[in-house]
Amino acid sequence: MRNFMKEMMDWILDKEEASADHCAIPANQIEKQIETIQKRKEKYEAECNDTLHQLNHMIVRLEKMLDKAKSCGGE
Repeated sequence: MRNFMKEMMDWILDKEEASADHCAIPANQIEKQIETIQKRKEKYEAECNDTLHQLNHMIVRLEKMLDKAKSCGGE
């Protein structure tokens, strides 16, 4: 499904680019699209950074547990 959505977006952008080549799309419309996509990108970056932070925290805790298990003679 993700690949389908990517292909659809590429197709739409191809059509819009062709229209822009013929001056059929106002610049303010493209600016609004850029702004919308930029906001979405920032949202996803924040979510990904939060997730990465949580995963790193979990790794640190698990590594501490591993060290304790090894010091107890565990395999």
